[in-house]
Amino acid sequence: MHVRRTVALALTLILAATAVTGCQRGRVGARCGGTGWGDDGGSWILRCQKGRWVRVITKADYVRLITPAAPTTTTTPAPGPTTPVPIPTTTMPPGPITSFGALTNAPIGNGPSLIPPGMYSTVTNGRVCDIVQDDKDGDWIGRRVGTHGPLVFKIRSDAERLTTTGPCVWSPATSTPSASAPNGDGVLRVGIDIAPGRYVATGSPTVKCYWETAAEEDGSYAAITDISLSTGPQMAVIEASDRLFSSSRCGTWTPLPVLPDAYFEVRTSPFSLALDGHRAFYFGDNLNLVISSSDTDDSIQANGQDWRFYFDGPLGRPITNEIWPTDGGWDEFNPRPILFGPGVSCFGEPGAVSVSNLQRGGSGEILGFDLYWVSQCGGASPNFVHLHLSPPPV
Repeated sequence: MHVRRTVALALTLILAATAVTGCQRGRVGARCGGTGWGDDGGSWILRCQKGRWVRVITKADYVRLITPAAPTTTTTPAPGPTTPVPIPTTTMPPGPITSFGALTNAPIGNGPSLIPPGMYSTVTNGRVCDIVQDDKDGDWIGRRVGTHGPLVFKIRSDAERLTTTGPCVWSPATSTPSASAPNGDGVLRVGIDIAPGRYVATGSPTVKCYWETAAEEDGSYAAITDISLSTGPQMAVIEASDRLFSSSRCGTWTPLPVLPDAYFEVRTSPFSLALDGHRAFYFGDNLNLVISSSDTDDSIQANGQDWRFYFDGPLGRPITNEIWPTDGGWDEFNPRPILFGPGVSCFGEPGAVSVSNLQRGGSGEILGFDLYWVSQCGGASPNFVHLHLSPPPV
């Protein structure tokens, strides 16, 4: 029964996400106006970007994102009678409401029986909690959903009404640091709960990891500064100007103060229908780098979990520090770069590939380099690859 209710709630959240612009129906690639959200009538949630409808996330992925994993089944003795624990609900006091729980639907303001604007926080403890603020027209202007770890939400002074669901109790946020859940999930405040910097997480080969950085805590899409929904190992950069870092199903995030000696980074455009905004960051045991060198031919291969990049130098001559077009064909003047991903390959689209910082040994073998590839694969850009190898210390 609990699983059915959770799935039903997740589907409700999807319908709410597509209803913010009046349930617009759209078709990928068709013209649209503004920056609203829509529904393709099938499995995708759409957003109007630069006058065209583009895919953002499948409804199934959204359900998986907010639905907690099923608990492990164990055999235990039959429990005795228990007293049900009531779900906290909001009781309107005569003064301003400074703490509120499940099923809240209250106006926002600074008077009696109103929820004052400001920063609020809660802890989800493995169950779906959702908080939404609407403007004076009843339109959704900010939302936060979570199932594990802390949640932080800023109620805006221009918001009119607040709605919450789930068992969480919200209270004014304090300056006391919070920690993410044991599985790495949660919404953390930059500079209080987590420091700015570069972080890596192992991710999962099968479950998509969601992470986000935001310049505000109000849950608006306009506040998002970076976002990813991808399988495999991840790297996130939290800037000092960011206010929040949110993560779900990525695993524990570890600081990476210095980039490794060898790595393979993939960043694709969310507007590419083929690549769908996927990202990955491979290094250490997650990266297999194969380099072949000779007097006349060079090749470099980077192999990760879901992504592979092959780079064959121009026919009949070695690789040099140079920039080439990616749509020029493979011949004695141009190399052959190919990116392989989940169900997709990119070769021959407009773009550029470059090699810099190339170092060779006494026998001509490649010791170090930086390789950059930027392409319009999937009809959108930028799709980006960076291969790096530091030469051995002298």
